[in-house]
Amino acid sequence: MRDITLQSVRAFLEDTPFDRANMTVQVDDHSTVLELHGNAIVWKINKPTDSWKEAGVYITTCGWNSRVTTERLNGIPGVHVYYKMGQLYCNGEPWDGSYKKIEYCPKEVKAILYPQENTP
Repeated sequence: MRDITLQSVRAFLEDTPFDRANMTVQVDDHSTVLELHGNAIVWKINKPTDSWKEAGVYITTCGWNSRVTTERLNGIPGVHVYYKMGQLYCNGEPWDGSYKKIEYCPKEVKAILYPQENTP
């Protein structure tokens, strides 16, 4: 995984603003958004609003089903995006890249945020 992916995902998980190269993390009172080239590819909704009725983490490719987009999405704990015979998949199921709610494992989040605790 590329350093920019690790750094931006870490900022996203920590709800910390980030802006480097083609990655941005924006944080407000209701959500945290991970952007690639200005396209919001991951949202973490902390407080439901009129437009986002349910808290959680949502992903999309924004129509850019590229290797860079899938690599960035794969940095999010609980997300495994890949191609198989020309079909895009997310966590083992065919996916068209549209909005999808995902569940991530707190253990995976801890491994990203606190890697030193995972070493023997």
